[in-house]
Amino acid sequence: MFMEATGKGKSETEELVSFMANLKGVTLKEEEIANATLYLGSDESKYVSGVNLVVDGGHSITNPSFGLVFGSLLSSTQVSQN
Repeated sequence: MFMEATGKGKSETEELVSFMANLKGVTLKEEEIANATLYLGSDESKYVSGVNLVVDGGHSITNPSFGLVFGSLLSSTQVSQN
């Protein structure tokens, strides 16, 4: 979604996100989201309830403005597509 909203390619997007990341040298992959989903759907998470599991490598904590900018970009993209 971010690539679509900004018009940037995959490598440019990964470079930008890595620059702002607090976990240097780590790039979020689809498998991390899938693993979080599998965990929440498994018996291992039976005592987890009422929590938003944020899988973002700490971006929402260390870069709170990133979410605001991203939300703004998505809103403008959705409006222009309608």
